[in-house]
Amino acid sequence: MNYEFLKKRAITLLCGIMIVLTGYTAQDDTIKVQQAIAKPIFDGYSTDEIWNSEGVKWQPIDQVWMPWKGTVPTDDDFTGRFKLVWHEPENLLLFFVEITDDVFVDGYNFATNGPFGYPNYDVVEIFLDENRSKGPHVFDNGTENAQNAFSYHITVNAPADGKTTSAFTVEDLDGRDWGNSWVVNYSSHFPDFIMKKDGNRYYYEFSLKVFNDTYPTQQKNGTTASDIEKSRVVLAPEKIMGFTMAYCDNDANDGKRDHFFGSVPGKEYTGNFGYNGTQNSISTENGQKIFNTHWMSASDYGVAKLMKSGVTSNQKESLVNKQKVKIYPSQIATYLNITINEAVTGPVKIELYNLSGIKMAEFFEIKNEAVYNSSLNIAHLNKGIYVTRITLNNETSVQKIIKL
Repeated sequence: MNYEFLKKRAITLLCGIMIVLTGYTAQDDTIKVQQAIAKPIFDGYSTDEIWNSEGVKWQPIDQVWMPWKGTVPTDDDFTGRFKLVWHEPENLLLFFVEITDDVFVDGYNFATNGPFGYPNYDVVEIFLDENRSKGPHVFDNGTENAQNAFSYHITVNAPADGKTTSAFTVEDLDGRDWGNSWVVNYSSHFPDFIMKKDGNRYYYEFSLKVFNDTYPTQQKNGTTASDIEKSRVVLAPEKIMGFTMAYCDNDANDGKRDHFFGSVPGKEYTGNFGYNGTQNSISTENGQKIFNTHWMSASDYGVAKLMKSGVTSNQKESLVNKQKVKIYPSQIATYLNITINEAVTGPVKIELYNLSGIKMAEFFEIKNEAVYNSSLNIAHLNKGIYVTRITLNNETSVQKIIKL
């Protein structure tokens, strides 16, 4: 009798049963990532209009990559799902992730844990290949490029029930080979982050900068002499990326990884799949088959496409009406002129971002009358295209200008 075949068949049936019971069928073949006009309030609540707009769908994290000892957990043990949009003014991806986990294993410390061992904790993991080039991404050795794709492992020490935390680290492997490898902290890629605990549910809300494969190799201390912003990608409609969301679900703080789930089907690996490092690859962990090649190859990532349509957030966009906010001229050499025709008075914040999403200028004004006029000197800015963001009374106008 072929016991290996029966074992695989049993695992397949268990996975199929879980899909039927939950109604999940993995993330969309291509996630249509809607464009957010304004960022949400990062508080761990999905009540922002941006997360409830048409076209912003929940995507499941329900594909079993590592079934612990051949078992699939119940929904009380683990369920996961996420939403994803993109924000042009600050050039960011925005995420909301909801995890149900009956035992949350935390306590990972980047400085004292090796820093290896992070997969043995409860971890939200993002796999991102910004140009969907596919291929290996573990080390930097010849044709292999560690930054061809990123495997972001987000570790958080959960707050008290009903509370939030903004403390986190993000781990990924770097180096030249297994004998010359290390882990770096990519927390700086996540400008906004919050995690909220509500019983057995954990809500992650965060933003992410996107970098390409020219990103410099990080050293053991996580620093580099190169300017990482030079590798930052300008997000634009129609952009296609390789993307998968995953979760390491550990139920005991015993130094072993238990279940592993992804948002796309896993592919069992038994060899290196073109990986150019040493032959030290594994096909089992803790005695179980591993259905995941994502950690070393971007070839099986899911697909995400940035859309043109815009969705709002709780920061209402009524000011975007050109009858209320006028910026002139559209091509500016020295002075940015702004007129706001709106009965509301109060503080006005004007921000200018370059197309890499970096804030290059910020002004604070007071609007005391129905019609507000201001002339701001931006002669110090370099030539190029800028995005202006004008905020009054939690309402925002986003418009582009050209600096001559």
